[in-house]
Amino acid sequence: MAEYKPVSKEYVGEPWNKQPHETSYQYARFRTYLELGRTRTVQMTCDLLNDLGDKIKFNSLQELSRRNRWRDRADRWERAQDEQEFEVLRRERREAIESQKEAAKALITKALEALKVIDIYDMTPADVVRYVKLGTDVLRIVYGDVTVPSMTSSDIVDDSELTGLSEAERRERLLELSKELESRALADG
Repeated sequence: MAEYKPVSKEYVGEPWNKQPHETSYQYARFRTYLELGRTRTVQMTCDLLNDLGDKIKFNSLQELSRRNRWRDRADRWERAQDEQEFEVLRRERREAIESQKEAAKALITKALEALKVIDIYDMTPADVVRYVKLGTDVLRIVYGDVTVPSMTSSDIVDDSELTGLSEAERRERLLELSKELESRALADG
């Protein structure tokens, strides 16, 4: 077996690129190793190379991989790929957040316009409760409380408290609930 010169511990350029001490043939073997993915092994590489007609012995390939630090180079390549992927995901997340902000602003604008034309006396007690809950939940989220639970149909209170009221009493109670919503919004703001 030929005597190999020790490989420098410093890489020229990116470690996964061809290094000055590598022949094109050696680099092609490294690329085969690299492209096998995170579960790669020298044995898998040797088997694949042999299947492709490159009749190299396992011990020779293992020595080549050790000398040329394939594992370290592949680890660095994986980290670089992970960093690139993370940056893409971070950018996409920022874009999604901005898109959601714009959609939320548009929805809020439309909802506020609609609220101006809704006659409070046309609202059911359940409507009032939903509005109060939604308004306070939105304010809590805006101020950073991420523990706000999703509203479900079971969160709507039974309006039986208002069922027995006269029309005048019902209107009075609805006005009280509306003022309560307004005061909560002002207190949170």
